[in-house]
Amino acid sequence: PAPWLREGESMSFETMLRETAVQVADLETVRSETEHSGVGAAAIKNRVASYQPVMGVDYQCPRCWVLRGAAEPLFTVRILSHEDVYACSACSTEYVAQT
Repeated sequence: PAPWLREGESMSFETMLRETAVQVADLETVRSETEHSGVGAAAIKNRVASYQPVMGVDYQCPRCWVLRGAAEPLFTVRILSHEDVYACSACSTEYVAQT
């Protein structure tokens, strides 16, 4: 579970994806990637604010949305008894949903 959750607490996968979008915006790598792409801090903040974890019936990759403004769907990698793993085909980032 996320480090900010107390023992026994859980969060929805959608909430985790929103938190990931915020975290991506704060990473040092974002600064270097956005410097090369010409995307400014204001655009990044707007993307974080407008991020929707679910688009239609698909989960949306928070990294692709924040960095590129691209609505990339996540696909199911595997489903286990205690977690579901999703990945983005555009950036190869994997996300784990605790079940």
